[in-house]
Amino acid sequence: MVDLSNKKMQKLFVDCLKSDSFKILFHIDQHYKIEYTTKVIKALNKSIQESQWYFELKMYFVRRTFVILNVS
Repeated sequence: MVDLSNKKMQKLFVDCLKSDSFKILFHIDQHYKIEYTTKVIKALNKSIQESQWYFELKMYFVRRTFVILNVS
């Protein structure tokens, strides 16, 4: 198995958000435990604003960021 850094996984996560690749997003979220940094949160917000497709799945990832957003 290839060991990928958290920054590389975050970049892959953002790229998958842009292309609505939610199967890969779930896999990354469950197995690599990426950090929801401001870059990831901004990409998620942009994805929600630009497209209503897969809105319920995007809300799942928004819920995962509640702790970070509350601290901010």
